[in-house]
Amino acid sequence: MHSILSTPPPCPPFFITFSFFISDIILAFIRTTQQRFRIAIVYRDEFPENLEKVMKKSDFPALDVFICTADLYKEPPMSLVSTVLSVMAYDYPTEKISVYVSDDGGSQLTLFACMEATKFASHWLPFCRKNNIVDRSPKAYFASNHSWCSDAEKIKVSYHSYGIVLVVFSPQ
Repeated sequence: MHSILSTPPPCPPFFITFSFFISDIILAFIRTTQQRFRIAIVYRDEFPENLEKVMKKSDFPALDVFICTADLYKEPPMSLVSTVLSVMAYDYPTEKISVYVSDDGGSQLTLFACMEATKFASHWLPFCRKNNIVDRSPKAYFASNHSWCSDAEKIKVSYHSYGIVLVVFSPQ
């Protein structure tokens, strides 16, 4: 029994440590050479105008958009309204798109803003489709330097009147 305990180990600890070190170096080299191919930049081009050549608008998939908001002070209702209206104005079949607003703060003002947005949408959405507007957010459209027509002035006055109503009802 004494002779079993006193025999030296078959391989000194130095060789075990050295073999782990060499294997780590080899694995690190393999990992870095493989990552070069995995991190390669991929350039993709989108051609949305070709989508209608491939499929009919009635075959488009249903699209659900969730807009989350929580704080009236960090996310003003007019920004929410502008976001909702820009999503509703997508060049997408209206029966296939659904917009959901989740208000974690549970504010009555957010509900009121969305109700006012639906009223304004009856003017804004046809205006966007009729004039083929690219900036579909009312906030972005009215901030840019576009050529104005009489319809655009009416829409702008209507948009700002909804903004004034929301400011009047907003918390101080």
